[in-house]
Amino acid sequence: MLPDSVGAFMVKGLANSHVTPIALTSVVSLSTRCQASENSQLLDAREMIVHSMLTYDLLIIFGFIVLAFLWIKRRNNRRLQQFRQRVEQEKEHLHQENERIKYQLQERQHLEKLQQKVTSALATKTGEKFFQQLCKTLAEELQVDFVYVARTTDDPAIIESVAICDHHKITDPLQHGIANSPCAEILRGEQILHSESLATFYPDSALIRDHHWVSYAGVPLFQSENTPPVGLVAVMDTSPFLNGDNILYLLNMFANRIASEMMRLRTENEMKLLATTFETHEAIAILDQKMHYLRVNTSFTEITGYQQADLIGKSATAQWKNEANEEQFEEMYQQLFSKGHWQGELWRKRSNGRMFLQWGAITAVYHHGKISHFVESFLDFTQQQKQLDKIERTAAEEQSISQLLRISLRPTNLVDYLNEVLDCLLVAIPWLNIQKKGAIFLVGKHEHALHLTASRGFNPDQTRMCRVVKFGQCMCGKAAQNQTITYCDETSHCQDLLINQQFDHGHYVVPVTQNGDIVGVLLLFLNPGHPRSYTEEQYLYRLADILSMGISRRNHQEHIEFLAYHDVLTDLPNRRLLMDRINQEIAAGQRLGTIGAILYLDLDRFKNTNDALGHYIGDQVLKETAHRLSQSVTSSDIVTRLSSDEFVILLSALTTDLHQAEEKSADIAQKIIDQIRLPYNLSGRDISLTCSIGIALLHGDDNDSSDLLRFADTAMHYAKAEGGNMISFFHPFMQSKAEQRLIIERELNIAIEERQFQLQCQPQVDNLGRIRGTEFLVRWLHPEKGLISPADFIPIAEETGQIRAIDTWVLETACSLYCHWQAQDLLRELDSISVNISPQLFHQNDFVTLVESVLQRTKMPADKLMLELTEGILIKDMTGAIGKMDKLHRQGIRFSIDDFGTGYSSMSYLKRLSIDELKIDQSFIRDLTASRQDSAIVETIITLAEQLDLSLVSEGVETAEQRDLLFQKGCRIFQGYFFSRPLPAEELPNYRPTPTS
Repeated sequence: MLPDSVGAFMVKGLANSHVTPIALTSVVSLSTRCQASENSQLLDAREMIVHSMLTYDLLIIFGFIVLAFLWIKRRNNRRLQQFRQRVEQEKEHLHQENERIKYQLQERQHLEKLQQKVTSALATKTGEKFFQQLCKTLAEELQVDFVYVARTTDDPAIIESVAICDHHKITDPLQHGIANSPCAEILRGEQILHSESLATFYPDSALIRDHHWVSYAGVPLFQSENTPPVGLVAVMDTSPFLNGDNILYLLNMFANRIASEMMRLRTENEMKLLATTFETHEAIAILDQKMHYLRVNTSFTEITGYQQADLIGKSATAQWKNEANEEQFEEMYQQLFSKGHWQGELWRKRSNGRMFLQWGAITAVYHHGKISHFVESFLDFTQQQKQLDKIERTAAEEQSISQLLRISLRPTNLVDYLNEVLDCLLVAIPWLNIQKKGAIFLVGKHEHALHLTASRGFNPDQTRMCRVVKFGQCMCGKAAQNQTITYCDETSHCQDLLINQQFDHGHYVVPVTQNGDIVGVLLLFLNPGHPRSYTEEQYLYRLADILSMGISRRNHQEHIEFLAYHDVLTDLPNRRLLMDRINQEIAAGQRLGTIGAILYLDLDRFKNTNDALGHYIGDQVLKETAHRLSQSVTSSDIVTRLSSDEFVILLSALTTDLHQAEEKSADIAQKIIDQIRLPYNLSGRDISLTCSIGIALLHGDDNDSSDLLRFADTAMHYAKAEGGNMISFFHPFMQSKAEQRLIIERELNIAIEERQFQLQCQPQVDNLGRIRGTEFLVRWLHPEKGLISPADFIPIAEETGQIRAIDTWVLETACSLYCHWQAQDLLRELDSISVNISPQLFHQNDFVTLVESVLQRTKMPADKLMLELTEGILIKDMTGAIGKMDKLHRQGIRFSIDDFGTGYSSMSYLKRLSIDELKIDQSFIRDLTASRQDSAIVETIITLAEQLDLSLVSEGVETAEQRDLLFQKGCRIFQGYFFSRPLPAEELPNYRPTPTS
């Protein structure tokens, strides 16, 4: 038996050796048995137990080592595999990055070579040669057909080319409009790049269409930041760009250089113009802020006798300061430094010491709010007397000139001015021995005749006889014809006088001219025997020049006043004068009880004529219309042009009876309609037009001019809505209708924003009673008024442009509904859904893109969508329609012609357009059973559809008889109230049609 200490030692040793609990239990059990047997072989047993324990432990430890080795090996293999995968991925990434960098480097080197070639080609070029070389080099290096540089003009709708390279040849510059072209977008500051399909984006551009351009790249040219573009540079090609981004990059690279050269060339031209302006007949001097001469023009040296070298750096005030100017010198300085401008008379010395009177002006030039320069300009009214410089002018002569100048500068009308001139001349120059008698004649507009405008000392017979004098007739007519002074010392020596029986006297007749054209003559009477004097004639020429200046000033002022009250194109009175005359007519009617009328006229479809034939022909049409209207009324009436093709005729005091006033105004309006209907023969072509006229009577009520004009306008629009070429009197219900229209227009904006619309569906059923399709119809669900008929808001939405948003909503909602039904396994039998497209939406440049984006968003199958178009939409722009329809048709979208047979009369478009279906209009179905004509038309349409392999749908089927007759004629799909009224879209899946017989 082992002692307790030995057992404890063994247990402890086993525990320290990390044996398992099973082994430990075995040891303890064996130890216990050894203690119990007290065998003599205790020592051998102990050794055997220890040996067993050690062997068992070694086996367990070895097992753990093997398992650990296997786990470590597996983990290392997995890590090694992951490492190898990462290495392969990194190698692939590095390879791709290397290829990308290599490609970018090649592209960059290519661009740098292009840049170097273009830069080298332009190194020695300036002005027009710079732009020509630029276009030619870009065309060669980029291998494109067309390169051009253009600049803006005073007209924002037109640009002009600086240089053009067309198929590697420099061509003549041109001007063209930018509407419907990429140029319009570029001049708004955008960069444009279309590597292909250019005509799709700009279907209305004639340039793109004529040149067959497919690709386009262009950038704007800026003078500086935050300023509008001053031009553009663009390249075009008849093939797609292979690398449009590089082309755009190259254009941007040279944009600043091109803009700088463009501005330099513009500045150079302006400087040339300035230099030309500077060298005018008027003396001009530029002074610094201390009033020292910096530069004078040739006229200054000729008038004063001083050379430029004698004046530069010297004070100008030395020439102004003298006794004659003492009183006004201080006033001149005060105005100049307080107001920045002075004008008036000054006496100054020539280089020879002689004094002369000038009429001039001095203007301060400011820079950053401070005076930097002064500009002096003046006229020497003695310039025409260079040959008389040796003769000292008398004080009386200068005084008369000064007085005539003062009169010329007063703000008076032309007739008063001419009478003042006569009074001045007949008093101020008695040394000429002129009798207190004279006259001024002016040339009539577009005439070769003189009209007596002002006279002194004429008796009634003389006034009557001399009222109109033809060129070449009498002394006055000869002076006008020859533009030279005519003279006689006694009338008995003169021939062809209008008035022979009068006391004897002499004449000076002085022609008054402007820019080489005769404008009038000055007639002065002389005492008999007065000798002819060259100096007198030269002085009279000076008087005539001042008189010409005064006449020109007043004609210019009258022209400005005329423009304020008249239309520039037609010379008719404008709105401002019209409103004044209407107010006068209202006042006269209230005072006298007379009744007038306002005729508001608008040319029907004038925009089509203007767009088709051009603005020049359009302007000629408007001028001819103005002439015809003026010939159709009396002199007491007034014809005005308000805007574009809108004219207003005010008929004055027709009668005091309302019924008669209506008849007379209607007769005049009908006369005008008949006149407008006559062909316009312009530029070798006959143009036919009609007009619509609205009439509002003026009969002393409380309405003001604005109300009455609005009433006539409303009546005119009513006439146009009824088809045009007619007359319509204003009635109060029209105003109510117009106001209702404005309400609908305003509420439509809210409806669009709040989605107040509802989709309804009208099924399309085949002869077997199966629903084959449905037409989506929009209804306006007004929160207060309930459902509003499309007839009440669709026409307004089309006119205001709101239809685009409505059509887009209908298209997207219809496609979404169809996809929803298909997902719910509903209406699987539908061949297609039909959506009406308005003209406004179809003719948008982005129509194709809009439809494609709707299909993409809604996941709508393209071959299940049928777009319904009217014939009028297609004919308006056949080329654009073909392009849009073909592009969508290739994607599977189908097209249906709605209301077929009611629009364009030519069938040729059926073979040119991608059309899949015809819809027989309900106007032919309505009387089908009773009308042989309608029946024949329907049979023709059905036959046409069969021959062209087109689907056919009959609209407006309301009776079984109509259905059966259509079926007999060959129609297999029907739509109308007989089958179903339009249903809310959510009810369509529950609709069950009745089969046809």
